[in-house]
Amino acid sequence: MFDPDEKSRSILFDFGGIERSIGRKFFRFKPILGRELMNLKIKSPSAKEALNKARAVFTEDETLSSSQLERIQQTFTDMPEVCRMLRQLVLLMKYLERNEQAETIGEFLRKIKIEAIAGIESYSLKHCVALWQALALQKTSLMIQHGGEDPYPGIMPEFREMLSSEHEEDINKLEKKNKQKLKLLLNEFVSLNLDEQDLMKPEYHIETDCLDNYFGAETELRLPEWMELKYAEQVMISLIAN
Repeated sequence: MFDPDEKSRSILFDFGGIERSIGRKFFRFKPILGRELMNLKIKSPSAKEALNKARAVFTEDETLSSSQLERIQQTFTDMPEVCRMLRQLVLLMKYLERNEQAETIGEFLRKIKIEAIAGIESYSLKHCVALWQALALQKTSLMIQHGGEDPYPGIMPEFREMLSSEHEEDINKLEKKNKQKLKLLLNEFVSLNLDEQDLMKPEYHIETDCLDNYFGAETELRLPEWMELKYAEQVMISLIAN
């Protein structure tokens, strides 16, 4: 708007009218986008949900042999590659259905038009959960041993309490097979459950209150009474370091 009697010019815009005009012209017959898409919030598949689905499909606990676990530890030492394998296993477990006929991970992934990452394609499909556990543990180990990174950046501070020398001695006294089993199970539990406020309590016993309930069976690790969830991170670091 220009007033000839004034020395200055003022311009007024009807932004509401402009917005309505653009809306009518370009979006009148377009579907309404969901809020998540509008905000560009793309949620990746949940490892916890995928593992639960795989355990529902394969009701029996299929574990890897000691030689297979040792091979993973010695062979898969490239962090980016381990992370890619973990992501592919999560995707695989999302697509699992009961009565699946595929024998190997590679065979199943080919059926859903995905090329398996070299190194995991020959494993039995029934080992997908155990393989995820082993690779997740390998990722944690690589972070601790080589990168000096925090292996569990998302967990709450109350689960990071330091161990005493007596606690360290107790951990060293655990049987070798129980140490390996504890590493696999506790690493999964810590990674997927200790980042939510009030979900777990620091005074919970790692075995009887947590692992037995989470995995739906007695783990038979016979952990000492002092091994409460408040020591979870440090117990894992001690197990991996020794």
